[in-house]
Parts: sequence; structure tokens; C-alpha cells
Amino acid sequence: MPLIIDDRVHLVQDIGADGVHVGQRDMPPAQARQLLGPDAMVGLSVSTIEQVRTARGLGDGVLDYLGVGPVWPTATKPDHGTPTGPGGVAAVAAASPWPVVAIGGITTKRTGMLRHSGAAGVAVVSTVCAAEEPAVAAASLRAAWDGQP
Repeated sequence: MPLIIDDRVHLVQDIGADGVHVGQRDMPPAQARQLLGPDAMVGLSVSTIEQVRTARGLGDGVLDYLGVGPVWPTATKPDHGTPTGPGGVAAVAAASPWPVVAIGGITTKRTGMLRHSGAAGVAVVSTVCAAEEPAVAAASLRAAWDGQP
């Protein structure tokens, strides 16, 4: 399982992380790729097809995946944009040449709603970090993604 750092490109190599995830208002992904080299993972947040088109213009070898969201409202990032819903995830996944990961308001129940959206997976914060038993919460998310009750 890779360790991806959010926004803090300067920390990736210092802590031995596998890569960085940047948002639309963070360091440009091409700059992050240049700083980290070809072996690091670089992901970009998108929420619209237009942002996918812009990302396609970055050229080969810049991005490894897209984070799509927020799918639902989330308290983790109070200044988030308009939620995409599962349909938005499906539209972005269909338009993306990279794997996409859904993020924002993901719960165990909602994970099952995303299984067939074209997303390669989900990224969560609150569902695991706020749980009394984070390992149990993570296992429940995994089971929901795998289609297990």
C-alpha cells in the first residue's frame, strides 16, 4: 500500500513516501513530477470533465492517478466544491486515461455505491480516523468495496 502525502511535496523524499497528491490550487503537478522524479507517484484532484481535459494536456508521465471529489459533502475539507455524486465519479472515470479514486464523504455504505462507478478505489479520512476501532472501520470499507455484506 503506497504512502501518498497530501500537498507537501517537500516532505515526500524526506520521509520515504511513495508520492504526492496535489489539488487544483496547490503546486502544479508537472512541477511536483520534476521535483520528485519519474519513480514517485503524483496524483491530482479533479471534480469536472474540464479539469480532466486540462490534466490530459500535461503530457505523458506527469500524473499517475486522479482523485475525484468531493463525492458527497465532507467536514474534512469545509471549503470543498460542489459534490459530484456517484454519477460525477463515473463521468470523470470514463473521461480519464488514469485510474481514479473517489474521495469526500465516503462511508462504508456509500463505498458500495461506488463499486461500479469506474473508480479504482476510494480514499477516506473521517470514516477511519474518527472510528473507535479504525482497523474495524478500514476492514468494513474494504468488505464494502469487495461487495461483501
